[in-house]
Parts: sequence; C-alpha cells; structure tokens
Amino acid sequence: MTYFSVCIQKFGYCCEAKKNNFIKMKKMTSVKKDAFALFPGVLDGIANIKRQQKTDKTAVLPPSPPDISWLKTGQQEADNQTPDVPLALTLMNNKKRESMVTRELDDMGYRFKTSNSPEEAIDQIKSNDIAILIQHTDFEEGALSDSIFHNYVNKLSMTKRRSIFYILTGPCFHTLYNLEALSNSVNLVVNDRDLVHLRLIMRKSLRDYEELFGSFINQLNAAVY
Repeated sequence: MTYFSVCIQKFGYCCEAKKNNFIKMKKMTSVKKDAFALFPGVLDGIANIKRQQKTDKTAVLPPSPPDISWLKTGQQEADNQTPDVPLALTLMNNKKRESMVTRELDDMGYRFKTSNSPEEAIDQIKSNDIAILIQHTDFEEGALSDSIFHNYVNKLSMTKRRSIFYILTGPCFHTLYNLEALSNSVNLVVNDRDLVHLRLIMRKSLRDYEELFGSFINQLNAAVY
C-alpha cells in the first residue's frame, strides 16, 4: 500500500468518526430532560433554601406601629429620664451655711449634692457633671494651698475644669473681687456675710463670665470635640 493510500484511508476513518459523534450529539440534544432530573442534588438544595427563607420571613413579626394617642391632647408623654438640670456640689462644714447655700441654689433651679470629706468630693467630681462648685475655706483643716480637694480641682484637665464654675467662700474674701478670685484659681469669691445674697451674686458673676469668656470657651470646646 502506497503512502497516499494510507493517508486516504486515515482521512476516511476521521470523517466517519466525526459523523458518528455528530449523530450522538444530535440524539442527546433531541432528548428533553427536566432540570431537576439533570441536577437533582443542586436544584433540590436551592429549593430547600428558598422554602427555609420563606419560613423565616413568616416567623419574624414586624414591630408594632408607634403610639400616637398623644396627638389627641397635643402633648407627648414625658419620659422617665431625669431632666437636664445643672448640678451643684457644696462643700461646707457648717450646717447653717450649708442650708443657706443649698436654699439659694434650689431657688435658682439647681440640683445639689453635698460632701463631708475631700475624698468623697473628688469622687463626686469624677462621677458627675458638676456645673457649680462651692467650697468654704474651712472645709479642710489648714491653709487653702494645702487643701487636697482644691489642689485636685486645679489639676483637672482644661476641658473638665472649664465646665465647672468654682466658687470659694470664707471670712477673708472680698465678694466679687475678680483679682482675688484669679489669685486663688477660682471663678468667684464670696465673703461669708454675703452668702444670704448668693443668688444675686451668682447671677451677676455668671452673666459677666458668659459675656467675657462665653464665645471663647465655645470655640475651645468646638476645637476639642
């Protein structure tokens, strides 16, 4: 058999094989099968997932609609939270002076707390947002420069210290004397004999403080936060 005869024979074999493959593929495509029959495992899994999702959706209940009964009265019910009333801390070792000071604070709308020791007062500063702090010079024994609490307040961070209006009272102070207050690192000094007018004194001092430093402190707080 010549070389050309062999090539022709091989070519015939290839054509016959391609023809047979084509016929097989045509028969396969002509058979219509269900998708579930072709891929039973995969599609059954998808169907189970869909059924589970449908079950889960029906199990979760939507939230109840809001209560709008207050619309009838035009007032919304007040919540049970403590109103945002500023808090004052008074440090006095004399009950008569303490009663006088707390009465003035109450008339001004402040809530107030008292402490009987510098350690307790420090805890109050740490755990509360104190707006007004009133300390008498004889709250602790010894000089004011040696006072545990006074020195603690003066070492507070500037952000914390700016939020506290610190008042010192005592027999040697000159009421509303700003230079004396500055030298003692407080916002206001009040002589004992003027405590009966504490409300008027505080209102003037707070107003002056707000006019002098209000916008500056607001800018500092905005820069910090």
